[in-house]
Amino acid sequence: MRRALPFLLLLPLLFLPAPSGGETVLAPPSPRASGPSAPARAAGISAALDRADALVREKDSAALRPLLTWLLLVRDGVAAPFRPPDFAARLESLLKDAAALDPALPRAALVDALRFRTLAARTAREGFERDERFAARLRALPGAADIARRTASFEWFGEGDRAGALRLLYLLEPRAALDLARPWLSSDNTALRIAAVRLFGLSGDASLGKRFRKLSRDTDLPPELRAEYALAAERLGAGGADLLASFLLSPNLETGLRMRCLSALAALGPSKGADPLMRLVLSGAGDPLLVTRALDLLASWKEPRLTPHLSRFLEKGGPEMKAAAVRAVRLMKVARLYGAVADLLRSGDADSTLVVECLRCLGESGLPGDMIPLVADFLYDKRFEVRIEAAFALQNLSGEDFGLRRGMDPREQEIILRKVRVWWQKRKKAAP
Repeated sequence: MRRALPFLLLLPLLFLPAPSGGETVLAPPSPRASGPSAPARAAGISAALDRADALVREKDSAALRPLLTWLLLVRDGVAAPFRPPDFAARLESLLKDAAALDPALPRAALVDALRFRTLAARTAREGFERDERFAARLRALPGAADIARRTASFEWFGEGDRAGALRLLYLLEPRAALDLARPWLSSDNTALRIAAVRLFGLSGDASLGKRFRKLSRDTDLPPELRAEYALAAERLGAGGADLLASFLLSPNLETGLRMRCLSALAALGPSKGADPLMRLVLSGAGDPLLVTRALDLLASWKEPRLTPHLSRFLEKGGPEMKAAAVRAVRLMKVARLYGAVADLLRSGDADSTLVVECLRCLGESGLPGDMIPLVADFLYDKRFEVRIEAAFALQNLSGEDFGLRRGMDPREQEIILRKVRVWWQKRKKAAP
């Protein structure tokens, strides 16, 4: 009984209902018109439960952990009508047996399931396949390839969850992922087809380039699928950036699709993306969310054509767009606009993000000390992020090393902040 106590404390957590919000939630799938019947699919889950029971009897906790993780994913990601009728009871019994084998095992599997969902959701971003730290986190997950393969191939998980699992599998076993994705290229499920096209675009298989380019021009296909074909075709050397640019600059298309095209052009780099992004910024009619993102990308590319237009964005638009313009001034070191950034600070705008961006810009400007009094006023702001950014800016502008570092514990930063305030008071008193 004593060994089972930690698991009993964990039971409420293990049997909570699936989460109801957030990007890492496994959504229940919509019913399919074709494919294996519900009993056939449920049999696959039953087989996994049978295998898990056998591993408990064999006392093989290492092999049991990833299988238990997958069954917890099934619990949260596959709707009850598509699971075996006795699934909940068998899973509860299995978790108790696993706890008797190793009290830490149920919790470890639960944490692994949460990590898997989080990692799968994050593969939606461009560049996931080049992120070594991300790949290392995935490889540290016990049985990650098996969990990903099971999830991607099981038809009653949600399409987004299957696509995310497929991308994780691609990081671990590229050939296996592409083999699994190949039938999806002809699927009537747009989400799965998009996932497959994206993966083959990353694969380097140039033989698919012309086919993908042709499909990107097929107006009978959904525009979001056409955009994915265009990106894949461009990556495979067949061209497609022109269609992405056309979609980006089409005000009648949904913002989500246009943002996807913007991300795709960003992934292709400035040689393909700079021209359409500049056209978007200069059009004056773009969605603020798109224009803000375009400003950030152009600034990161140090696009010289952007510089003459930054003053307009510093004067007009909402706080988010002004903040993006300030970031551009900082990244591109546009010295003639430092005064305009200082004026934004003096204006009393209450938006925290904008104030922080202005302080950081001035702090990295290399300007002489006449900006110090303006920045020092924000040492006493009620918002922590503003106070700390003011302290960083003073550390840079004054040349004094207060010991403040980014990434420090906020409590340590607050202690150093008090020292910066003392320094500022002494400096004011010593001033002629």
